[in-house]
This record gives sequence, structure tokens and C-alpha cells, in this order.
Amino acid sequence: MSSQLDVRPDVLHLSDPIELSSFFDGYLDFVLDLFDRAEEAEELSNSITSHAQFMASMFTEKTPMVVLDENDFGDKLALRLKTSLTHDGLITEVLPVVVQTHAQDYVFLAGMLMVRQFVDLIRDSEEKKESPDVFDLRRTALVGDWVNRFLGKHKYAE
Repeated sequence: MSSQLDVRPDVLHLSDPIELSSFFDGYLDFVLDLFDRAEEAEELSNSITSHAQFMASMFTEKTPMVVLDENDFGDKLALRLKTSLTHDGLITEVLPVVVQTHAQDYVFLAGMLMVRQFVDLIRDSEEKKESPDVFDLRRTALVGDWVNRFLGKHKYAE
């Protein structure tokens, strides 16, 4: 009998709201780390862009160790993101760049918009001198909204 341990990494089930929430929360933690480490604005921007591109590929290309339901992947996800981002006024559907956008671009755009909203949340929280508990509640709500947007839940249901 073998006494070897199973050392395979866990699989990410990004169609599961709890796992997707944890993934997005980690993404925002990563952004905070970048703010602390980046020495120049261009370095920060390049790092955030690179991670958003990686995230986009996870949702639009078959990726080892990542499981997504058919409705939460590729063109179906892109259509849902395009619809919700347009409906919420975060993008304008009539712009030529939006009309010609591919699935990966919508996920990338969503990742970048999530960061922008997170930075706005940090700024607003600091201006209002909110407690860390209030900030954490607002951050959880932001992550929850993006989870619902990606998975087509609640107000984003089709």
C-alpha cells in the first residue's frame, strides 16, 4: 500500500457564489497589495491590467483547475456582462469599441471596473472617516454585487 499524500491543488468552482466571492475578494486584496508595493503609477496600472487580463482568460478559455458552468463562461457571460454594464451606465452600448468587443474583453473590462469601484469605495470611506467595520461591509456588498453580475443572480437575472 502506498502512503503518498494527494498533493493536487484544489479546483476553483467559479460558478459557486461562495468561491467566486472569495476569488473576487482575493482580487481586491491583490489590488491593495499592489498599492502598497508599486513605486510608480505606471507600474501599478500595468500590474492591475495584467491581473485583469488573467482573470478574463479564466472566464473565456478552458483553464486547468477552474470549473465554470456553461452559462458563466465565454460568450454567455460576455452577453450578461454587456447587458448589465450597459443597463447600469458603466459602459455605453453605442460606442464602436463596445459593438466589436469579444467575450474576453467584457470580462477584462468588468475586472477593471471592479477595481475602479473599489478605489472609489476606499476614497469615499476615507473621506467619510468610516470605521473599518463599515468599510468591510461596503466591500462585502461590492464583491456581492459583482458576484451577482457575473452569475446572473438577483437584479442581474435574465
